[in-house]
Amino acid sequence: SRSITMSTESELEAVQRLKDVLSAFSTDEARIKGLKMTPKKGDVFIATSPKCGTTWVQQICHQLRTKGDMSFEEISNVVPWIETAYDIDLDVDTLEQPAPRLFKTHAWRNHLNISDEAKYIVVNRRPMDAAVSFFYFMQGWFFEEGTISLDAFVKRFFLERGEPVSIQKNPSYWHFLTSWLPMRTNKNVLWLWYENMRTEHRETVVKIAEFLGFDKNDKDLIDLVVHNSTFDFMKENEPKFDEHPWKMKRNVTIGLKPEAGMKTSKVMHGFKTNRDRTVSEETLQMFEQKWKMVQDITGFASYDEMRQAWS
Repeated sequence: SRSITMSTESELEAVQRLKDVLSAFSTDEARIKGLKMTPKKGDVFIATSPKCGTTWVQQICHQLRTKGDMSFEEISNVVPWIETAYDIDLDVDTLEQPAPRLFKTHAWRNHLNISDEAKYIVVNRRPMDAAVSFFYFMQGWFFEEGTISLDAFVKRFFLERGEPVSIQKNPSYWHFLTSWLPMRTNKNVLWLWYENMRTEHRETVVKIAEFLGFDKNDKDLIDLVVHNSTFDFMKENEPKFDEHPWKMKRNVTIGLKPEAGMKTSKVMHGFKTNRDRTVSEETLQMFEQKWKMVQDITGFASYDEMRQAWS
């Protein structure tokens, strides 16, 4: 049964507080400066909607280029998130990086300076799974557990995102996806599916290695990177994937408690069976309605149909 109670007034207030906090997540100056960066030849951008495998691909790419180095403090210090980098004193233009330079973004294509000489890894995930993962990622950091239900989060936050009205705004999952679709078959774009990454982990590492210009037949390197990008390995090294430099620098500034999110990380098992995934029928129907903008472009009636056809 999907009997979901209407959102309470206190819950709606909590959702609004969440939106207010996130509106200050990155400063306008830092966001614009990061998004307007001019790519150099060979730069690699990992482009995803939130909770679609971003951190996982950051780790795979960084391990490939460093042959397994784990001495970094936090993954975003060595693979900067361009929208927020300047807010934690990382200059994406001058930051020393091993080759190739790696960057992360959640921006839609329209907000980036796209270059034929750069490379783009675009990762996709089933939208409902991304929404659920987003909820559990934000809970305990941006809102306290129990203040917002999954259904309210999905309906009042995830599904309410739309086309960004300015460079300061994030796109919805669907606007992100449709903005990148025209580049899907470009030779400088690697199009990945999160679900395939889970079932074809080694094959994915080989595919990324080849795309970045590394020897896909270097068994020792591939073995090492596969090991260092397993869920268990990344969970053992969780502080390297928890955004703690950002939290320490920005939590209080945007209205959160200093300790907010210090117990959460980006290493989350996306298919945990013990997680509540209950949303209302109305919410499910809203997902189907949202998909129609993708269907109008691709002809595919669902994400799974699209993934099957294009995998």
